[in-house]
Amino acid sequence: MSIATAPTQTAREAGEPHNASEFDASAWIGREIDGRYKVIELIASGGMGAVLAVEHLRLRHRLALKILLPDFEDHAVVQERFEREALAMAQLDHPNIISALDFGELPDGSSYMVMPLVRGSSVHGLIEKEGALPWQSACLIAAQVADALATAHADEIVHRDLKPDNVLITTEGDGSYRATILDFGIARVRNAGRETPAPERLRTLTRVGVVMGTPGYMAPEQGAGQAVTAAADLYALGALLWEMVSGRPLFDTDLDFTGILTLQLTEKAPPPARPEGREPAPPELRALIQQLLSARPEERPASASDVRDRLREMAYAGTTRGGVTQSHATLEGGKLPPVWRQRLLAGGAAALMFSITLGVLGMGLGYALGSSEEHEDPEVIAAEEAAIEEAAPEEAPSTPAEADADSPLVRQLLHASSGSDRRAAARALLASGDELPTWVRAVAAYEGASGCTERRAAVDGIVAVRHPSATAALERTVNASRRGCGTFGTRDCYSCFRSAAERGLRTLRAN
Repeated sequence: MSIATAPTQTAREAGEPHNASEFDASAWIGREIDGRYKVIELIASGGMGAVLAVEHLRLRHRLALKILLPDFEDHAVVQERFEREALAMAQLDHPNIISALDFGELPDGSSYMVMPLVRGSSVHGLIEKEGALPWQSACLIAAQVADALATAHADEIVHRDLKPDNVLITTEGDGSYRATILDFGIARVRNAGRETPAPERLRTLTRVGVVMGTPGYMAPEQGAGQAVTAAADLYALGALLWEMVSGRPLFDTDLDFTGILTLQLTEKAPPPARPEGREPAPPELRALIQQLLSARPEERPASASDVRDRLREMAYAGTTRGGVTQSHATLEGGKLPPVWRQRLLAGGAAALMFSITLGVLGMGLGYALGSSEEHEDPEVIAAEEAAIEEAAPEEAPSTPAEADADSPLVRQLLHASSGSDRRAAARALLASGDELPTWVRAVAAYEGASGCTERRAAVDGIVAVRHPSATAALERTVNASRRGCGTFGTRDCYSCFRSAAERGLRTLRAN
């Protein structure tokens, strides 16, 4: 048996019934839930649950409502997992992670969960349609997933079922992709009890020796029923990345669970295949994928944030080499492939709508909050580990500024609407080793700063260069909305350095 192509397989779970009856949507259409939500239509139903489109009666806003099928209403383990999933999702505040907006009880005693409603395609569906992705696009998608995992792992949450069907891709107006992690139904949650009144509801429900996850994507230690750590999610990320770059899954269709586990434990994962019509992945990406797919957890990368930074560096360094065939994220006309947008909920912004992907508990739900205005949360910036070296003052460049501004990375740094796009471009410029004009270096230090302290310090560099394009970076911060971060979008995303930007801008305008 060999490692080759295989369709996505369903997750194997123990101790739960699998004979759910077909969901009768007609009994739900028009029904009011808790006096707040009216059921509009059935979106999807799976082995254990259904997802309904509902309208908030007061706000006239459409959302997604997830319920369990009647067969499982009296199944204690399933009910408890459902509640744990909602609590875990509610505590994770990240633009690439699904979030629970509401949770309640139906008259029959079963539970429901409310989320934003969005439409799109899973990574699995994208690969079926597009084939292998350009390796740069795959890196940027995986970097978004890694960034989301870093947030979850910091909260001691391990997803345990990361796979192509559980990563939703939406296409932005400019053709770029945005990734969202779905389905925390079998997540391992350890720390939520510190902040919730019922920590016993978030205890780990998996028994020792019980295998939960998807064969071919779950780590070998997970398949063997051993303790699962954040390293298991990194293995799954490696399998996901391998599949995006190769255009096909890692394991052959004739392999059963035991066969897959045997290969994982006894053979080193092969490098990604080279699909026809695509540039092969560079050596450093192939090496990272194989490291992620190491059988031993301790041999995988140290953290999801480390993986994120390496992927972003590779993707943006690759844009300067040229000759890369791209589909959605194209370099034609000097356009740099954007990092998938990380726009948080702004007050009054309508939620984007995208499709529901069925996942390990019979359903996995994709949803994202979006607005036309980009934001950055200082806590997210501070969590990023890549440090930016502060630049010493330099003489003004002898070459015209317009020539420097014509490069793709500088255009991305100056004009990208997403803070994550500008941050990635800034770090690529600073890490390139190229001689940069003083004003470009000042903007890169500001946009690429790792946290609030660095961002405030970088304001002085922008004031010192007194260049219009550098000044525009401060104006962007000062003019940004004071809402958009936090669970309900009421917090100022720039609160920790907005005042420094305002002072710097006043200084520039006074002279």
